[in-house]
Amino acid sequence: MNQDDKNIASFFRLDASKAFRELFKRYYKALYLAAFFYLRDEQEAEDVVQQVFVKFWEEKYFLHIQTSYKSFLYTAVRNACLNRLKKNKSQQKPLSGMKEEKVKQALDFILDEEEQQVIAQACLQIPEKSRAALELVYLQNYSYQKAAEKLGITINTLKSNLKLALKVLRENKALQNYFLEKKSR
Repeated sequence: MNQDDKNIASFFRLDASKAFRELFKRYYKALYLAAFFYLRDEQEAEDVVQQVFVKFWEEKYFLHIQTSYKSFLYTAVRNACLNRLKKNKSQQKPLSGMKEEKVKQALDFILDEEEQQVIAQACLQIPEKSRAALELVYLQNYSYQKAAEKLGITINTLKSNLKLALKVLRENKALQNYFLEKKSR
């Protein structure tokens, strides 16, 4: 368990609900993005991540984790996504694109090296403005308001850029093939 996780574990012993809120705030967006890679559906990705957090809280997993909260949560999200895909027998395909170094920094804790490379390459296909919006909102946890201000655009323009970025990622064939291949392993 790294120092960050040790701090969170201590916080859980002192005030579990505040610690849970902090854990949620810290990891939600990255876990959502990981779920979206698998499911290619915004609502389903959101549902999966929320269900994982609910189960994490209700089952009090935080009391039993001896390794890493990040790894535990990512593995739970990945497994939930794969189970959902298997259950639905859908042919949904994963995501793409963005600056390679930003993807590696933001998703380092949840993705293995091969996944990081595939996603980074896919992110490079996103137009620059949309990539910047995606980076601020999903990887740096900016609110829509703060991201729009930083980019000097309206919130509606930011939302349009985010939709375009996610669309590009959904339609990236290399990313789709990688995650479909991985799913079938």
